[in-house]
Amino acid sequence: MARTCDGHPCRRAPFLAPGPHLGRLMPYLLLTGSTGLLGGQLLRDALVARRPVAAVVRGRGRQTGRDRLEAMIQHWETQLGKNLPRPVVIDGDLHEPGLGVSAVERRWIAEHCDAVLHSAARVSFESDDEAGEPLRSNVGGTQHLLQLCEASGVRRLYHVSTAYVAGRRTGAIREDDPVGAEGFCNEYERTKAVAEQLVRSAKHLQSATILRPSIIVGDSLTGFASAFHGIYTPLRLGYLHLLGKLREGWQLDLQLVESVVNGQFIDQLGLTGHERKNLVPVDWVSRSVMSVVADPNAAGHTYHLTADEPTTIGALAVAMIDAALTSLESAATVKPGIPSTLLQAEGFREHMQVYREYLGDDPQFVAAAIRSVRGGTACPTLDHDGLVRLWAWAIEADFTWRPPVAALPKVDLAAALAGLPGGGDGSNWSCRLDLTGPGGGSWRVAVGTDALVAAEPAAPGDLPRIALSAETLSEIAAHRLQLETAVDSGRVTAIGDGSRQILFDVFPRLIALLAAAQAPAPIAPANRPA
Repeated sequence: MARTCDGHPCRRAPFLAPGPHLGRLMPYLLLTGSTGLLGGQLLRDALVARRPVAAVVRGRGRQTGRDRLEAMIQHWETQLGKNLPRPVVIDGDLHEPGLGVSAVERRWIAEHCDAVLHSAARVSFESDDEAGEPLRSNVGGTQHLLQLCEASGVRRLYHVSTAYVAGRRTGAIREDDPVGAEGFCNEYERTKAVAEQLVRSAKHLQSATILRPSIIVGDSLTGFASAFHGIYTPLRLGYLHLLGKLREGWQLDLQLVESVVNGQFIDQLGLTGHERKNLVPVDWVSRSVMSVVADPNAAGHTYHLTADEPTTIGALAVAMIDAALTSLESAATVKPGIPSTLLQAEGFREHMQVYREYLGDDPQFVAAAIRSVRGGTACPTLDHDGLVRLWAWAIEADFTWRPPVAALPKVDLAAALAGLPGGGDGSNWSCRLDLTGPGGGSWRVAVGTDALVAAEPAAPGDLPRIALSAETLSEIAAHRLQLETAVDSGRVTAIGDGSRQILFDVFPRLIALLAAAQAPAPIAPANRPA
């Protein structure tokens, strides 16, 4: 009989495999924003490092939260050439009180999560009265997260803010300076400052750590970005205008590209090209955040995650020109762009004025605290080649990116185990089962006389551990691979006292459970309602 909670089926999720330590699983880190630019990188780094993490994700359309993350993780596995463990997936919505998390999941968070890393945010510089953004996500979402923390007893919060809560201040900005003392340049800055204050004033938190990156861009080595906000938007508009010129019959050459990037945007926005912008690559920001989370002495402080060497608007423009020329010279066709007439419209110029202030000269952010954190490093410098990689990736991706559709798992252990009751902490658990790759996760299971009798997400503690890939499990289930052969070849590992005997007890029951879960349902007779 399936486990129920208050009369309703309990939602289940695949769980992350543990680190290289033997049977013990460390407490989970609860993560928000894992489908965003920074949050996705944080999740990727956690999975690669085998750091137990639970991700709060909402579904989109026909995709569940699990589906959305699975597509991303499979993309990373293709890049890395290896299987990754899976996170806990908790259905939640930033816009709902307490994130809309169910009672059973809230209890699980209370028992197994010791900290929250809040990276979800809405990057929007203008206020949208109809949608209520960015106030709704940045302030309301933080309030809802704090409600969940209080209800579940999680007392450590790592809050991703922005260095631009400094607002209109100029000169050197230190991490302990007052926030927004001279006002703000846009709604994003203001709402992030309000969110910071909510976090700092939450009395139920034992420690509140504020992480303030500047302008996050793509990967420092590849240029990869999964989202294109902030600095990408005016550059995208410039590129679309260039495409519009080409569609109007202009000849592609260096002079045209320079006139569009420099003339239509730098000059029209009243910029000189000498304005300094503080850009930080997402891979460095993620490593820095995880260094802070991993260092117990780092909690409770404020960190600027900013570059020592800013980038000028002129350098950004030159890199954009090079990236655009290279892309367009090799393009078979020219995509539609922005026609010149639209650029002359009053509404367009008014819209671009938001970016006039955004693209102004940045203050000098002093990033002293991150250097005192174990594993903390200074931000790498983005040179011309690095900037070209950023813009080339954005152009190639057409300033939008969606991971490929996730391949269906060959064996869906999560679905099969969902039919078993959860046993609670009083159960006589037999072992922990860790599965990597599509359909993977981590569970603790209890073995009865002739079947698995209970299963639930793995929890901190010492249990014999069985680890393998989803591919290996599918081969064993299809009788293409003998269990003994898989063990002898290292494709299945058993760690801990008595684990080998438990392995041979668990697997026949596990294969039987999978076979039952995958068996087609009986067809109802035609004269009987289905």
